Amino acid sequence: MTEQMFTLNQKQRQVVGVLSPVLLGTVAWAAYRAATKTPPDAFVLGFEGLLALCGVTGILLALGKFRDGPGLALALIAISIVVCTGLGLVSQQLAARQVLRSPWFLGRFGLALAFAGVGAWSVLGRDPRSLRSVRQGAIWLGLGFVTVAAIALVWKVWRPQSAGMKVAAITALLASGVALVAFVSVGINLVIRAFEFGRLEQPAIAPGAATAGPGAASTSGDAPKSAMPSGQQSSGSTM
Repeated sequence: MTEQMFTLNQKQRQVVGVLSPVLLGTVAWAAYRAATKTPPDAFVLGFEGLLALCGVTGILLALGKFRDGPGLALALIAISIVVCTGLGLVSQQLAARQVLRSPWFLGRFGLALAFAGVGAWSVLGRDPRSLRSVRQGAIWLGLGFVTVAAIALVWKVWRPQSAGMKVAAITALLASGVALVAFVSVGINLVIRAFEFGRLEQPAIAPGAATAGPGAASTSGDAPKSAMPSGQQSSGSTM
């Protein structure tokens, strides 16, 4: 296991080093607006304070201070950006639909996707099998989206009149639904497997290596005895 696998590589650190100051800049602007209100918006200030910690964590990651779990750390930063931004807008009496259409939320959401993308990059780049599994998963998920589009199109255009045609339509719809579940399930499973390939596992114990426990002592003791000449073994047995 090399040290490079535990940390972000140079390009990834550079990207995080750019994204983190951008996040801190948006935090400073949002906190200033919340603090200058009458009365100050305490909820937004609290959420932006949490995001400030996320920005500092990103800078530390860019500097290579954290050696374990950079992918998970970046994923948590991304989730925190989305949740804190959304709750901050909800605290201002905005409906869910307004939050999702807010340019401020969409901008922060794009920033969160960038952090999550670097985290996924750091994990999927550890094993060549990860990228292959991701590509296969994307193909299966694409088939699922195509199935959804086909079902929606047929359901909108086709209006069966006779009883037999209605039965055929329902049968086709059920079969398409089963195919959709299968495509999506296989795709998600392949994507999850891709990230599992990137897990940092302990190196396997070499065959013949001594193991801890009572058996280890007997194994280490038997090896020299078997290597002794037959004459020495017989002389030792008579003592």
